[in-house]
Amino acid sequence: MVRSHVLDNGVLLLFDEVRVTDVVSLGFWFDHGSRDESARERGFSHFLEHMLFKGTKKRNTFEIARDVDRVGGMLNAFTENELTCFYCTLPKDHLSLAVDVLSDMVFCSLVAREEIDKEKSVVINEILSSHDLPEQMAYEAFLKGIWGDHPLAQKIAGDVGDVRRIERDALLSFYRSRYVTEDLAVAAAGNFHPDALVELIAESLQGLRGGRAVRDNGNHRKPPRRFAQWEHSRGRSAQVQIYAGVSIGKEDLPALYAGQVFSSAVGESMSSRLFQQIREKLALCYSISCFRTLYSDCSLWTVFTSTKPEQVGRLVASLNAEFRRLHEEPLSPTEVDDAKSFLKGSLILSKEDMEVRMKRLIRLQHVLGRVMEYEESLNYIDTVTTRDVEGFTSRTIRNEEFNLLAYGGRRISGFNETGFDF
Repeated sequence: MVRSHVLDNGVLLLFDEVRVTDVVSLGFWFDHGSRDESARERGFSHFLEHMLFKGTKKRNTFEIARDVDRVGGMLNAFTENELTCFYCTLPKDHLSLAVDVLSDMVFCSLVAREEIDKEKSVVINEILSSHDLPEQMAYEAFLKGIWGDHPLAQKIAGDVGDVRRIERDALLSFYRSRYVTEDLAVAAAGNFHPDALVELIAESLQGLRGGRAVRDNGNHRKPPRRFAQWEHSRGRSAQVQIYAGVSIGKEDLPALYAGQVFSSAVGESMSSRLFQQIREKLALCYSISCFRTLYSDCSLWTVFTSTKPEQVGRLVASLNAEFRRLHEEPLSPTEVDDAKSFLKGSLILSKEDMEVRMKRLIRLQHVLGRVMEYEESLNYIDTVTTRDVEGFTSRTIRNEEFNLLAYGGRRISGFNETGFDF
């Protein structure tokens, strides 16, 4: 059962109690990410995520790791465009340990100068490692093409120069202004007693930094403006990475679910249209898929594949033909029903993973402003009709709205410089 509660200090609690498991996953989520940084703070959110593992007055770096490791738990964190998360998944009998470690890390970090100097090397290595991943390099270039200099298109970790410029005073100020209780949501999924967990979290956070986060960013949460991009960016990789996609404004709940069904039918499974036509029938790639990325004020629908340089022209032409076919031969009732069944089955399977359940609570709250029971989500999928999907197709699949980037390969064949014409 999903429950929500707000503590006196403004912390939002989201709980998904599951009796038939011996596992619990607990996450501390802050409503800020790389999108919320000013130009002089580029990379701060990600770097600070690293630093909160580097010791508090209560625990040093080793003790933070050891305390969770010795009960068989897993402690991790990640930074996104709009959220930063620290989470722990462990046996249910050790939930109080997870609360203690996470609250200690996120609110009581020393942010020591010597640790900052060491961690710069680690993060720079992380950034440089990404330069050897053509898929990631291509996606970053694709985002810059579609959204220009908007914060959503900035690299989450920043560039090497951004990391080298980080100084303790500025980072500490950033930490104290962002990591405050009213910007915190705590999500838990698994076997626990909700009332007892409310008391445990309230006690653990008592007297810690309150108030709303202070952000110095003139672009804070302003929706991006779309730019036209259709280009080949030469690179060192043998394969050419291809991203094609469209930026979408904020959608209501029915449109979100219609988009999910559409995306599943078009390219999220081996039986989808794109996979069957471009991979199976034409053998133009090893894999092709699509995905949706949801933000608080917009979303992005993207197709990704890679192919040999000499096949780029044929593949893009085939992609154009499939987009045209979506208008000439709309998704059939059978395709829509199969996509709905696929989504429902995937959702049911995900219920077995407590970490996935925990993250789902925040994803729904962040995008929709509320959480839903699994049954409600399944019912929403059921309500999507063929007409709903056709409406999403006509609004979204428009050639003048699409961007495309072909990344890699010094010479490619048959690349149409004029864009899609579906």
